[in-house]
Amino acid sequence: MPQPDAARDWAARILIPLLFFAATAPTLQWVEFAGGSENIVVATAMEMRRSGHWVIPTLAGEKRLAKPPLAAWIAAVSIDRQTFTNTLSDDPETRDSAYRRLTLEIRWPALLCACITLALTYDLGRILGGRIVGVVAALVMGASYAFLRYARIASTDVQLALWVTGANLFLAQGLFENKRWWAGVGTGLAMALAFISKGPVALVQTIIPFILFFMVRQRSDKKAWPRRWLGPAIFGALVFALVAFPWFLYVAARSEAWATWRIEVLRKDPLVPSSNPFNYLTIFVLMLPWSAFFVVGLIRALGEAGQRPLPRMTYALFLLLAPILVMTFFRDRKERYLLPMVPAAAILTAHGLLALRDQVLAQRIRLPLIVHWVIVAGLGVVVPLMAAMKRIPGMLTVDGQAWFSWPLAGGLAVGCGALVAVGAYLGRGRIWGVIAPTVVVMLLMNPALMWAYGRSEAGRSEMKEFAFGIRQRYPVIPAYSIRAGRRPPEELSIYMNRTVQALADLSKLPPPAGPQLLFVFEDKKTAAPALPPYWVPVDSYRRGESVWQVYHHP
Repeated sequence: MPQPDAARDWAARILIPLLFFAATAPTLQWVEFAGGSENIVVATAMEMRRSGHWVIPTLAGEKRLAKPPLAAWIAAVSIDRQTFTNTLSDDPETRDSAYRRLTLEIRWPALLCACITLALTYDLGRILGGRIVGVVAALVMGASYAFLRYARIASTDVQLALWVTGANLFLAQGLFENKRWWAGVGTGLAMALAFISKGPVALVQTIIPFILFFMVRQRSDKKAWPRRWLGPAIFGALVFALVAFPWFLYVAARSEAWATWRIEVLRKDPLVPSSNPFNYLTIFVLMLPWSAFFVVGLIRALGEAGQRPLPRMTYALFLLLAPILVMTFFRDRKERYLLPMVPAAAILTAHGLLALRDQVLAQRIRLPLIVHWVIVAGLGVVVPLMAAMKRIPGMLTVDGQAWFSWPLAGGLAVGCGALVAVGAYLGRGRIWGVIAPTVVVMLLMNPALMWAYGRSEAGRSEMKEFAFGIRQRYPVIPAYSIRAGRRPPEELSIYMNRTVQALADLSKLPPPAGPQLLFVFEDKKTAAPALPPYWVPVDSYRRGESVWQVYHHP
């Protein structure tokens, strides 16, 4: 019955992403540009709008070559001209409204990309385990910490996750549905977009697991004849080269980019500290509250990997484990680097949840089921009560109040507790009795926590008011900063809506053709340079043990 099946597929592809988009979009304006990788994208996008340097973006006046520009291009295009103009308004109300609008304009394309990734996850899960696996995987991913934490952020990692998942879906269609030419073209295009999102790491997350799986499958299934892939692979490589390489070739011909790219690819930037090799175990945190069933799915898939012919679900193992293993050998290991592997983890989690439908397996996974409800109860009952206490560090508003009032905390705790109780009763052998209450709890808690987080210090920009004050006093004059080997905080250029050009030292400061501003960084390890007497100190901003001194040249 192809028509009903196609209708169900499109319903899943549209309705599941729409659910999580509708639940998340209202929260996008609640948190300011408060730091992290998003601020780099936002500052680059705003500088592109100011300078007109679209092909080779700049950041702090320097060419932004460390990362390809796709995320910054999308962010810059999404900014409305009137919104951009109003961020420069002298009227505080107009300016604040413009910045709230700016957070929505820059973040909704990222959320859209994340929601499209849910649709792709459905199709990838459908191919590997059937439609029920696809539906469950998409719901699991949407109601996971990974999605709810990162889908709202305009970052290169959200872009990368979308295109990597697309490439992996096309490769799966070629492997399991004999759509090799479709797979060749689609993979080439998706890989190219992933490449101009974050570079060669996309190959590690797509081509390497595909080749490894293909080699193992070839040994157990003689029908997997490599020559069938030769034409599609060549054509896909051509599509990839035509889309991915022009920007890199253009940049390489006009700047000294190879040294920068080598450092980025090998992650050998001396300013980036080496992180713990076990950091990628945070994949279990990203899969909260589904972590117990993620473990069940991993164990099931590992146990099935010895079967011949090789089960399709094993491909999800390769998509998850092979990239993590390779990425572990590089010194820079951040949690957000795992986002492209979350779809595979969600599919494995769905595989674990489907064990509830088997009476024999369901008897064996009572402990994971108990652990699951303990986690959900902790998130839906314990966390709201903690957020109502004034003694919990990190759960206080900027004025020192608790995140939640007791009536709000009590209402959330009672509502989520009732959902947990219903789920614990209905979920004994019923997969939807587990999934539906869990998804509802996460969709209730997410806006509540985002609302509270946006009122805390962590959800506010530290330098916003400082930057507003400097811009108000000195609205148009050029600004520079001196900090050895580092750019000034992106928050400065975002909330001043002005390029603060980074200088290595005072000798690089251009001769004054008029008034100038100079931001000078100082801490215990970095002494401020001696400035000529015509530089007048006008303000300062302290961050912990460091301080930014602001000087004005009349």
